[in-house]
Amino acid sequence: MQKLRRWMKVVGSLFVLNGVLLIVSYYVRPIGEASVEERVTGADLTSPLYDFAMETWLMFGLEMLVVGGSLWFFSRAPWASRALVLTVLALEVVRGIIDDISWIVNGYPPGFYVGWIVFHIVVIVTGVRALQAAQVEADERSIVPVG
Repeated sequence: MQKLRRWMKVVGSLFVLNGVLLIVSYYVRPIGEASVEERVTGADLTSPLYDFAMETWLMFGLEMLVVGGSLWFFSRAPWASRALVLTVLALEVVRGIIDDISWIVNGYPPGFYVGWIVFHIVVIVTGVRALQAAQVEADERSIVPVG
């Protein structure tokens, strides 16, 4: 279970870090950086659509905090938390890889998003391997005597 526990803590830490950075970027402008308002040229910053986009950014950051915190919390019982791990792997496919492909198709810089796609693939592959190792260990522990 050690591989699965370690995977949950590493990926949980990355999710928490990402969540914190998303939330901070929502509220705080780094020194020397343009604010979101200054980066959005020609946008109506009073429009409900702009407010929706910003609130979605904040909600995404909060979601990352919850998922990352859950991975950390439930890493105490990794085998019992398989459903959480599978959920995170599904999020990596959908909200990670498919979403990044969507950004590329819509004209955003492919180099940046290809890098993220590689990152998501690494998270998925290592997660699947950790689950497989945990399965082998669980099978070895539950040997039932015959007869």
